[in-house]
Amino acid sequence: MGLRKNQNKLTSAEKARFVNAVKRMKADGKYDPYPSIHANAFAGDPDTNPAHMGPAFFPWHRHFLALFEKNLQDADRALGQDGSVTLPYWDWTHDNGDRPNRQRGSIWRDDFMGGFGSPVTTGPFRQGQWTLLGGGSLVRALGRASIDPNAVATLPDRSQVNQAMGIAGFDHAPWDVNVTGPAVGEPAAPALTGAAGGSLGPGIYRVSVTLVNPRGETRPSPEATITLGPTAAPANTHGTIRVASPPASGSATHFNVYVSAANGPARSGTRQGAAIAIGTQATMASVAAGAALPTINTTGSFRNVLEGWAGASGPENHNRVHVWVGGSMAPGTSPDDPIFFLHHCNIDRLWALWQFRHPGQNYPLIVPRTGSAGNRPHGLNDPMPPWTAGPGVKRPIDVLNHTALGTTYDTDPVGASINVSP
Repeated sequence: MGLRKNQNKLTSAEKARFVNAVKRMKADGKYDPYPSIHANAFAGDPDTNPAHMGPAFFPWHRHFLALFEKNLQDADRALGQDGSVTLPYWDWTHDNGDRPNRQRGSIWRDDFMGGFGSPVTTGPFRQGQWTLLGGGSLVRALGRASIDPNAVATLPDRSQVNQAMGIAGFDHAPWDVNVTGPAVGEPAAPALTGAAGGSLGPGIYRVSVTLVNPRGETRPSPEATITLGPTAAPANTHGTIRVASPPASGSATHFNVYVSAANGPARSGTRQGAAIAIGTQATMASVAAGAALPTINTTGSFRNVLEGWAGASGPENHNRVHVWVGGSMAPGTSPDDPIFFLHHCNIDRLWALWQFRHPGQNYPLIVPRTGSAGNRPHGLNDPMPPWTAGPGVKRPIDVLNHTALGTTYDTDPVGASINVSP
């Protein structure tokens, strides 16, 4: 089983072997298809792009890495080695603590990936030693706007990665770049009316609702208040509270109602109505001890936060690394820069760690298109372009477990297994 290691743990001989295999792939014509494949996937609109802005971001790139690693091993054999070379990963959080005007980390030294510049003039992929798919030389900014005006000055840090890793949900509707919050949206304070009958005594009642989805996730609303009793007209005839259903939101299918005792303190409601279908009016005619009003219990979208589309509402992780390196790593042909594969190897490693920590992946079976009829190529059993036919067809379900593909990481928990039940 191939072990993928942190690039900063490679020996000089291992670095040279990796670089030599990459350059042999280039010479043999096996490298250039990768920036081309990625550019074609990147160019699609959100409804057809199989590799980005949706759940298949992880499985598509996992298969992409596996194909590249196989070609890398073939090149290693062609150079007289045993074909056991593997992809290293670049944990870019280690490079985030240095000053932005310096080249950071051993990865950029001349004996491995080389440095920055327009063009890059150091290392094995420098001008004259490496040619891009469409011609020209490698460009890297490494945080320098003077080289790439769009380059950001800093890489993601450990806290931003941890924010993503702590999210318990893989992804949720609408399954695109707009997934920035929890799976269940916050409902508005409920609309309340009094009704005759019931046993509620005079006083002020505080009412909240929580949206609930089939996975048991909840999100409470602000409170609304209603006064029953002598101040209501007609006096003493309103002993029941009618609660209008909140509108549907996200994945929610039902709602719960929480009602405080008369004149009770804020946020002290106990559940009186459980799992009421959205669209149905609830009637609360009494108050008794019940479940306490919950805090937010939603899982969110690990995929969107680690991929980096959360923007102002969250870290930009994967996307930010592309923009920090800049230059040849910025467009859809970003695999033109071999650092792409070390970056995405780290992204795949983080997905694997997340899978160990959050058993039961609940990968979506169907992912509807956002702007047209039909489904996007991101569902559990959907072929991921360009691997859509014949013996090479690949679907997300085929690559959910990296260990089943013959790959391990040096950060995989010892003795642990991955539960990938959809």
